[in-house]
Amino acid sequence: MIARPLPRPRSGSVTVALWLAFLAVSFYKMRAYGLDGRFWAEEGRDFFPALIGSEAWRGIVFLYNGHLELATNLVVTLATRVELASAPLVTTWLSWAVQALPVGLLIHARGLIGLSSPRALLFVFATAALPQSAEVWANSINLHFHLALLAGLIALLPTMGGRAAWGLRALLLAAGLGGIPPNALLPVFVWRASRERSRERGIQAGVLGVTTVLQLVLLAAQGFDLQGRDSVTSPLLLWMALLAQHVVSPLLGMRLSGPVIGWFDVLHGGGGTAWALALALSAASLAFMARVARRGPDTARAALAAAGSLAVFCVLTSLGNREVLVSTDVGGRYFYAPNLLLLVCLLLAVPPVRAPGWRLAVLVWVLFALPGLKVYLGGPPWPEALARARQAEATRIELWPAGWTMDLPAGYPALK
Repeated sequence: MIARPLPRPRSGSVTVALWLAFLAVSFYKMRAYGLDGRFWAEEGRDFFPALIGSEAWRGIVFLYNGHLELATNLVVTLATRVELASAPLVTTWLSWAVQALPVGLLIHARGLIGLSSPRALLFVFATAALPQSAEVWANSINLHFHLALLAGLIALLPTMGGRAAWGLRALLLAAGLGGIPPNALLPVFVWRASRERSRERGIQAGVLGVTTVLQLVLLAAQGFDLQGRDSVTSPLLLWMALLAQHVVSPLLGMRLSGPVIGWFDVLHGGGGTAWALALALSAASLAFMARVARRGPDTARAALAAAGSLAVFCVLTSLGNREVLVSTDVGGRYFYAPNLLLLVCLLLAVPPVRAPGWRLAVLVWVLFALPGLKVYLGGPPWPEALARARQAEATRIELWPAGWTMDLPAGYPALK
């Protein structure tokens, strides 16, 4: 395959409109914490206290759970360089800027991937409306999932030449160094390279191969401490989690998916009706995947392979009791990037349809998904939490989500 430079978008006004749509859904999603910022879970509990007072280079190479999360390290290190009152603004908005990278790539390269502008708009809408979006939005601790989405979208693009090729290599390098999940897509890049016999695709696979080896070496040096993870789960549990989070949840949205998942949950004493529903959903899902595998365009096949590889990897390496993944309660972060890649697969696999029924189906899905735009996991406003800690002369500050706290060193100047 001959590498070619990245062409300019065909319609600058449409590109601007897609960016404005992404800004609109982003700002609405962040309406409760955008003005003050927030520390989210581990970025406040673990990263910030560990990196304050350290040299910048030490913060950048900080290892968390035995591996490197470069983007998180950069974001939190920069946050330690400002006043504590403003630090959550740095983590929140820099994290949002990083997660905007895959969205921007799809917006500008939508024609190369094969998406029309309306279908690209559906993708932009889904980034904030999926039930799984609340836990991963605008925080540094979950940037590895956004970087996995970035790597997956790069796998869909045709190979480029010149500066575009170097740019995509740099993005892949950053993704692989940003955490473990992006490296789970290495088999997809190897598969695409073998099919296309493309030198550039082989280089991309090589870049991700290097980051994979590096992350494995770091994990081995730390004794492969799994931190509550294991790689064993039953095939039935794995499949039920994929059905719940990959099929029902994104199709029906926040309000309807919970009860429906309960109806077909055969893991907790489901009877004949539950099995019938589970088998029906399984048959429909497998039929769709088989159709894409046999007759879909290469980009749709690659999107399906990326979504499946990433979802299975994330389930097998998820924290805690995996049975909770067969619900809408927790664990949605593991399915955010796979679901968006699966959506791209669907948008690529469905041919152009002008029938009113198709448009009605899209409208119904948008209405189901719409409540997801306003969903976020709450916590105390940062100015109030910081003021309470100062008034009590305490070193413990409340974080998001509710129940998480951050301990700072006694005598930390900003607490006086």
